[in-house]
Order: sequence, then structure tokens, then C-alpha cells
Amino acid sequence: MRRIVALDVLRGFALCGILFANVKPIAHRGAPLGATDLPASWAETVLHLLVDQRFFPIFALLFGIGFALMARSAPRVVLVRRLLALLAIGLAHFFLLWRGDILSVYATVGLLVLLPSTWLPRRVVAIAAVALIVLSVTLLGGYYSVVPGLFLLGSALVRYDVVTRLDSAPWTAGALFLVAAVPVTILQLHEVAVRITWPVAGLLTAGAYICGILILLRTRLAGTVTAAFRPLGRMALTNYLTATVLVLVIARVVGDPDSWATGQVVADVCLVDIQMPGLTGLDVTRALSGFLKVVIITTFDLDEYVHGALRAGAVGFILKDSGPAMLADAVRAAHAGDAMVSPSITMRLIRHFGARSPGPSGAPLTDREVELVRCVARGRTNQEIADELFLSLSTVKSHVANIQTKLGLRNRTEVAAWAWANRLIT
Repeated sequence: MRRIVALDVLRGFALCGILFANVKPIAHRGAPLGATDLPASWAETVLHLLVDQRFFPIFALLFGIGFALMARSAPRVVLVRRLLALLAIGLAHFFLLWRGDILSVYATVGLLVLLPSTWLPRRVVAIAAVALIVLSVTLLGGYYSVVPGLFLLGSALVRYDVVTRLDSAPWTAGALFLVAAVPVTILQLHEVAVRITWPVAGLLTAGAYICGILILLRTRLAGTVTAAFRPLGRMALTNYLTATVLVLVIARVVGDPDSWATGQVVADVCLVDIQMPGLTGLDVTRALSGFLKVVIITTFDLDEYVHGALRAGAVGFILKDSGPAMLADAVRAAHAGDAMVSPSITMRLIRHFGARSPGPSGAPLTDREVELVRCVARGRTNQEIADELFLSLSTVKSHVANIQTKLGLRNRTEVAAWAWANRLIT
């Protein structure tokens, strides 16, 4: 069971990376991936070094592993039917949605390489895997050409029972992959033998990513990682097809895919439930609040959860029965730098924070800061405050940060509650 969970998590993780890398190509409905043009911006450089050709090797390897595991119990006719079904889906995806699709490639390679390999001794399969991977990265530039080798490598790992010891030594293997990946990635960045260094760096980085996930699955973050990626991995094909359609729809509505900066694709707001397997939502909030805006969404209307979430750095606390409109408003507010709490919780917050005294410094608020506190308590956004008080947006943010420090408060919700409790708003 633990092995299956790890494989699902890895598959979900790889799917996220593949979709992240493919957003722009899918939106263009243009040429398939694999172009070796170097990036022009910092964001594109990060994408180039950490994402491009780094995730699909993981997925290809897992495809070979999954096929070999199924071949242990299913007759070959079942394997053929599944590969033919995948081929049909891939061809439809190719002609109707995006010509960079890889599903038909997987199905074809599965029929021509993986299926025949089931009749071969495992030693032959392992040797063929290494030979095909070396041939791909040295002569063919990687990408599609490396898929047969990775498929056979995954099959060999199963037949040699390496998969049963999937997490036996991830620290050592991860360190080796990382040490090897760094110099090759630097060579790739400087266009040194880029036809070889790109696929080699991709394979080494993919190995480091796999070991990194396996290491996380042995820590306290295992529950969070599993909750985040396993559902995606278990429904990988459905999620891949759905994401492709969504990107195409967004491209049609928004237009100009070239204007989509990489940073805009990265999440800015994270929705977290209070109760999750492994870590609690409060633990996750403490870990993420430094670089993501966290909105808690839960069915538990308990003061201890509300206060704990706000102290942990959450910028919103929404009950699930509040409805989708309020949830959407909470996400928009968090993205804009504001906060939102379900109305049924607000009065309890006011009573809780009303008795609180200013922070350790005891520094009084200036007249301008009192004005800002009143604006925050009335639900104004930073931009609305800036317009109302004729200040720059950066000045407003600086004032709000100073106010929170003086009062010993964690976020705007606490500032608003403090203002109402201290009768700054009548």
C-alpha cells in the first residue's frame, strides 16, 4: 500500500510539472515542445532550468513501472486493449485539442516496445533501457526519443524488485542526482553542447525530484504531500485532459498567451482545510504563510481554530456553508492583500481581541495610522485606502505593517477587530 501511495504521489507531482511547463504551448495550440531556444527573462530561465524536460521523464518512468506491475497479473490482451484505448484518446487529443500531445506517443511506444519486452528476460530489458537512453541523449536530443528507454527502465525496476524498495535510500540517491545535475545544468545554461546537456540535465534533475518527494514522504509533511498530489496521480489522464481544455478556454477568453508571465502561473493564494491527513491545517498554514497567502476553509466553527489560524498567519477563515460566492471573494481579497472572515465569526473575533492591549512596545498610533486603522476596519482594500487618503500603495502597505507591529497583531482581520473593540469605529 505504501508503495502504491508513493507512486500515485510521484505521478501527481509529475503531472503538475508537465502542465505548468505546457501552459503556453497548449494556449498557442502550436508546435510541440522540444525547442531549444534559450529563455529571454528571469522567469523563463527558472522555467527552463527547473521545469522543461524535468517532469515528463518522471511520468514516462512511472508509465513503464505501472505497465510492468499490471503485466504481473493481467493477461496481455488486457494490456493491448488499454494501450489501444490510450492511442485513440491520444489521437483525438492531438487532432482536436493540442498537437503537442504525448498520449499517442506513449501508446505507440507501449505497443511497439513495452509489450514485446514482456517476453524478454529482465537483463535484456535493463540493457536495452540503458542503451536507448544513452542513444537518445547523445544523438537524438532527448524528449520523445528518450521515452522508449524510460519505459523499459521502469519495467526493469519492477522486474528487479527495485520498486518494492522505493524509499530505501532516497537521501543518498538524491544527493548523487543533485551533485551530478548542477554542473550539467550550468553547462546547459551557457549553451555548452546544449543538445546533450539539456536532456542529461533533465534526467538528472528528474531523479533528484523523485528522491526529494520520497524523502518528504518520510517526514511530517507526508500527509500534506500525499493530500496534494495523490488525487492528481490517481486520476492523471482525466486531470491532464481537463487541464488542456481549461487552458484552451482561458486562452480563447484572455488571449495573447505570450503575455502570460511564468510568475502569473504560480499560485499566490492557497486554500487549506483544518483537518487533513498527517499535518493539521494550522501546521500547513504556519509552513506556507511566509510565501503564500493562506485562506482556511472548514466546517468547524470553533474559536480555537479561528484564533489558531489567524495566529499562524492565515488571511482568511471561511466556513464551507458560506457558499461559493464568499469563498471567491475571500480568494480575491487575499490576492489583493486584504483579509476576509465569515460574518458569523466576526463578532466573536471582536470580543476576543477587544481585551488585547497593544504590543510590547506600547507605541501609540499616529493620527495617520488611526485613519488607516479605521479604513481597514471598514473593509477597504489597500488600493481603496491609497485613493481615499491620497497615498501611494507602497506607503499604505508600510503603514499597515507598522500598525500590526505596534499592536502586536498578525493580520488585517485582527486590526479590524481591534478597531471595533476599541471604539475607533462608531
